[in-house]
Amino acid sequence: MYNFPNICTYIKSNNGNIVHMRFFSNTAEINYIVDFNEVKKLKNNKEAVLIDVRKPEELAEHGSIPGSINIPLDDIEKSLKDLSEKDFLKKYGIPKPTPDSPIIFSCMKGNRSTKAHTLAQTLGYKNAKNYTGGWTDWAEKNKK
Repeated sequence: MYNFPNICTYIKSNNGNIVHMRFFSNTAEINYIVDFNEVKKLKNNKEAVLIDVRKPEELAEHGSIPGSINIPLDDIEKSLKDLSEKDFLKKYGIPKPTPDSPIIFSCMKGNRSTKAHTLAQTLGYKNAKNYTGGWTDWAEKNKK
């Protein structure tokens, strides 16, 4: 939890321009960020879905968090919005999350997962969260 009077999160486009900003006046509003310990506990939570939004080649090269599924960032909207429950299950091997399902997005360092998190929220997924440390944090903390 952050302890600042005002918090701002933002998303930058590929050319570095800020394309989305969100300001928080109350630190309780930023409870959508999860850390390593929360992600580690997911193995005991069969309801939560951990979605890695990196490209499949990145997962092959670097690895992935155990129990995560891969939906590349470019496919998030189509997968969450347009795929039927049957097609989602067939494609990803798990039931399609409902708007109330706990979902955690992850990537390499938190940039793409932030975009995926924001997109999921705009699609009505109320319990979407973001592991901003991503694979980099996970791999570093699992070296110990």
